[in-house]
Amino acid sequence: MCSTADKPALHTVVVYCGSSLGNNEAFVKAAQADKPALHTVVVYCGSSLGNNEAFVKAAQELGKSLLKRNISLIYGGGSWGIMGVIAKTVHEGGGNVQGIVPKFFLERDPESTLIGDTITVEDMHARKKMFCEKADAFIALPGGIGTLEEIVEMICWARLKLHTKPVGILNTLNYYGGILEWYQNALKVGFLNPCDANLFEVSDNCEQLIDALESRLTVLANST
Repeated sequence: MCSTADKPALHTVVVYCGSSLGNNEAFVKAAQADKPALHTVVVYCGSSLGNNEAFVKAAQELGKSLLKRNISLIYGGGSWGIMGVIAKTVHEGGGNVQGIVPKFFLERDPESTLIGDTITVEDMHARKKMFCEKADAFIALPGGIGTLEEIVEMICWARLKLHTKPVGILNTLNYYGGILEWYQNALKVGFLNPCDANLFEVSDNCEQLIDALESRLTVLANST
């Protein structure tokens, strides 16, 4: 048997291929085979349902998109609000769901229904740290103060280069319109730098948002 200890390895490959798609989807799939893909996404979202059915539908659609792409869901745990909607959608569809719950939540609500696998952590800081470690990307659905704080923190950490993971906002019914206007104003008046303009992706379409996040993975892979 030959030893592979000093086996030469490929680092760069030139690929020759067509400038058209051909007439068979298999050709496209072959070209996409090595495209970086998301495996695990942390979704931040509300523990209430909001007052518009569109928010519930958005959570369901995002859950179905994750299932379609075999992407595991990590979320805040529990079955409340649209957190519960997306977790149930993925879990009942046969996908992987993992909730990360600070123990004080369970102490306050010991009868809470848990969905999928649940990890109990000491506090909110431990949960945030685990979210960041486990995620390939972060997505915010509509939610309240906690949702806003968590997604803004991931954008801030990206700005500080504490992580390079894609961040996305699912802007259902322009829910985040006011925050996005504030962000543009902060760029305009100089509290953010021009290079901060593209720290995250925004879309009201689940599939387009995930595509955009995976495109960022491709850019990152090609830059390393």
